[in-house]
Amino acid sequence: RAEICKAIIQHGQPCSHLWSEAWTPLFDSMCERASHAEEAGSLGLRTFKLRLDVADRLPPAILASFAEVLMRKNRRALVGSAFPFTGHAQQSVLQNTNECLIAVDCARRAGSVDLTLQGVSLALQLISRLLQYRSKPHVLLPLLSKCATAMDRFEFPRHQVPWFAQAREL
Repeated sequence: RAEICKAIIQHGQPCSHLWSEAWTPLFDSMCERASHAEEAGSLGLRTFKLRLDVADRLPPAILASFAEVLMRKNRRALVGSAFPFTGHAQQSVLQNTNECLIAVDCARRAGSVDLTLQGVSLALQLISRLLQYRSKPHVLLPLLSKCATAMDRFEFPRHQVPWFAQAREL
């Protein structure tokens, strides 16, 4: 199903009936809705979470493939998106970011440094407009700490690559 979803996104038809037939069962098998207590006050940032009982049994290749689908899907949200002025638009951004955090978790469990960094980068790109507000939404602090924690898990090269220092500062 992940490969079908990737092909649908690549051909630019994520609104087709094929998308819903492939995406919904894939997402439902890998993710679950967070409890009311976990979701409360998150404005959509903690709506879904990775099903740990499933993730612990899956091979790294499947987790990595699911992470790629999530990132491709949410990368499309960046293209041509307007500044999130309304609460509904901000909630939509946070829901997309929630999926990016799930992708980061999958990539981290798969042991893929590249996918983890791509997921962190995409999550930060999605919330970058929310960070421009004078008063930042309070739900962004846990998101930023999850991104930093995901990056700290991996051994990075001893020499500094140009983007590494900038990524660590975020």
